[in-house]
Amino acid sequence: MVTQQLVEYIQHELQQGTSSEQIKAGLESIGWSTADIEEAYRTASTAPVAPTAPSPLAFSAKAPIVVRVISLLMFIGGAFTLLGSGVLLFATFAGGFNKTISLLVVLSAITLVKGIGYLVISFGIRRMRRWALYAFTSLAGLSMIGDIMSMGSSQRETINASVDIGINILLLIYFWSIAKKFTKKAKEE
Repeated sequence: MVTQQLVEYIQHELQQGTSSEQIKAGLESIGWSTADIEEAYRTASTAPVAPTAPSPLAFSAKAPIVVRVISLLMFIGGAFTLLGSGVLLFATFAGGFNKTISLLVVLSAITLVKGIGYLVISFGIRRMRRWALYAFTSLAGLSMIGDIMSMGSSQRETINASVDIGINILLLIYFWSIAKKFTKKAKEE
């Protein structure tokens, strides 16, 4: 949906000498569709020029597609983690307690908190909130520490932990490379 702010931003950038290709690329990188950008260009060419224009980040239409996909996968992963740890926690309580079961309860509870964390963070990441970036960084760090601690118990566990660490590192690199797009407050729509 084309907004007056988008039209004013395009007019302002063109007045500053920014090329159309640079403006379009910048707007697409923060989630604007090509159709909306083209419509805004048509409107900008016929509308009176605004004296100043806000940053496109202040009114970005939506999170980049990569962030939306990651947040969806994070939500699904969090839901399955929550479900799995809940079932394991229930099963350990139903089976009675001993020293091994007590360890399972602690691990299940930690995994339960991790699942809830990923569910909550997925909504914040989708909305490009800065708190979600910090929370994800913390949770990914804790997850990687747990993965490092579980390495060596078996070849399969080592491979799983290595893949998990690699995914977390890639996600951290990506999110921190676009960190300026994460906002502190809710965007006005």
